[in-house]
Amino acid sequence: MAFDGDRVVHREISLRLLRESELGDGTIVLRATTEAINIYAGMLEYPVEDAQIAEEAVLRSQIHRGLIADAVRTATRYRMRSLEYEQKIQGYLETARRDVSQVDWIHEVLGFLAGARTHLEERQRHDQDLLRSIEARQDVASEGDAAQLARLRDTVEECYRRHMQLHGRIIPANQDYLREQDRQVFRPRLAASYPDLEADVLRAALELPTGVLADLVDSLLARFQPPRPPPQLRLGTLIDKLLAPRRATEDADVTPDHTDLETIDTDHNYFAADDHAVVADLLTSLPPGEQTLSSWLVELRTDGVESRLLRLLGLRLLTVFGNPGDPLGRWLDVAASGRPLIDPDFFGDDLILCKRQDTRP
Repeated sequence: MAFDGDRVVHREISLRLLRESELGDGTIVLRATTEAINIYAGMLEYPVEDAQIAEEAVLRSQIHRGLIADAVRTATRYRMRSLEYEQKIQGYLETARRDVSQVDWIHEVLGFLAGARTHLEERQRHDQDLLRSIEARQDVASEGDAAQLARLRDTVEECYRRHMQLHGRIIPANQDYLREQDRQVFRPRLAASYPDLEADVLRAALELPTGVLADLVDSLLARFQPPRPPPQLRLGTLIDKLLAPRRATEDADVTPDHTDLETIDTDHNYFAADDHAVVADLLTSLPPGEQTLSSWLVELRTDGVESRLLRLLGLRLLTVFGNPGDPLGRWLDVAASGRPLIDPDFFGDDLILCKRQDTRP
């Protein structure tokens, strides 16, 4: 909702909360976009680390009291905190990978990574405690709680694996930063750095008067959200099909059932045997001496020769031109004239035809 002069105008702004990604093994997963993370994190007034610790404490208490259904819902929120924390760490690392000058590595990132290592080590230890508590519950669980406990265990195991992977990523992060710094020192720099879309564009735009901003919205959205046609081909699927082993064409143990098959004529030659005979007669009737293919085509059209036969004649002459050992070449010379072929139906270079006087086909 916005104000346009003296009236209220309702505007709808669409944004994408999830995006489809393809993993290395071809699996398609959904990942939260930056807009979704910003919206969700903006509703919180405390860091994601504290939120994760709070969710873990609630989850531990619910498991201890046997509130399995509530624990499953809490574990889902705990997983969301884990994903949010993963995006936070990846944001620092990806920014440094793109441009080391965009991050304060010494005073900001190193301290954050040190705290992240401690936080992830604690999360792994507490995740193991949660898994042991769930296993103890599974040993004495009723039939109704068994399925929920299995789901709860899967969620906590997923968080545990994610925390291990994140811990493995931030351990060499400082060495990766130093390598990126060495690499980017020799990379050509742009005259101006990329703007911060939120700080330099969005906030500045929101401070403009309503009328001025309304005139810029359409052009801004056209540049920020250009049309992106969906891909029509998955490279991973294509590679799998190309690298698949060849299927056997003959199998003695399997007898195909041909009851539903119909035998059809697969011989679809464009030129019939009579056409070849007519073209052979035309070549035989060619008068001795030199003449161009274009002039001969004009004469044949005047005599009423069909276009199909003229096409076969041209193909036959091209065969002689490209194959000196052709039997027709014993008494007919076909050479390029160096001039374009002027004809309503054919394109290319004109040919010079020369039939020898003392030779018979």
